[in-house]
Amino acid sequence: MKEVDSRGDAIVNLLHYDDAASACVAALREEARGIFIVSDGNPLTRRDICVVAKEEGGLSGSIPYFVGLGDDVGKVYDVTKFRSVVKSWELKHSSFAVGVRGRGGVGEEEEVDLEQQLLDMDVNDLREFCILNNVKADDGSQNILIKRLLACKTYSYSDSRKRLDELESQAMAAIGSIDPSFK
Repeated sequence: MKEVDSRGDAIVNLLHYDDAASACVAALREEARGIFIVSDGNPLTRRDICVVAKEEGGLSGSIPYFVGLGDDVGKVYDVTKFRSVVKSWELKHSSFAVGVRGRGGVGEEEEVDLEQQLLDMDVNDLREFCILNNVKADDGSQNILIKRLLACKTYSYSDSRKRLDELESQAMAAIGSIDPSFK
């Protein structure tokens, strides 16, 4: 059994990458100002993270033995300020266990679901999907998106480019308002 030099009872506040990204986008859309703490609201101890990863993630082996005593136990984040200011944001992964369960390779069933989801979107949703998900050629969705966008009579590359430039300008302005030295 491996020993880890930290406290097993120390609290860790978690947030899935997708939820962190959607929180940023929601804050930008709602023009929220300030510094916010965001988490899934379900903190776990370091030991609990190992247990969930093993049970839900199908990992084998033993949970490490935590031997640390000196470090801080941590605290539970209060996300009420963010939730009160950015009302449109919703978690996709409500806890670490949900995120671990949803992990894994993309199988054919998931690709079919993605394709159907993309086929059901209107052109504005498709544009947002491309921007927010930074679609890559190797993830199987780019060809579907390109075909779907080109099939839309209202699709315009120049309009999409302008919208992307607008979003980039908004993001730069938001960062500049927090850190004036940012250029």
